[in-house]
Amino acid sequence: MIRKELKNTIEAQAKQKQFQLQISSEKLQSAELEYQAAKENMESKARELEYKMLDFYNELLVADTSRMSEDIKVEWLEALKCMRMRLFDNQD
Repeated sequence: MIRKELKNTIEAQAKQKQFQLQISSEKLQSAELEYQAAKENMESKARELEYKMLDFYNELLVADTSRMSEDIKVEWLEALKCMRMRLFDNQD
């Protein structure tokens, strides 16, 4: 009788341990999926920002500078240089 109860207890503990391992594995998998989704979201936002910068850079390139004061032209040129470096210097 005691052996049967002991055996049942050991089996129940083994099942509980297996269940806890399964839960831990599922939690780990869930965390990995959340991390991957966050990483992809960040990469997507970075690409979106780069596209917006590229659009703005293109607008600056075609801007009419004939009516700009010299001070504004200097700022315009600096903006172009900075954006060009940011957009194109990191590409291999």
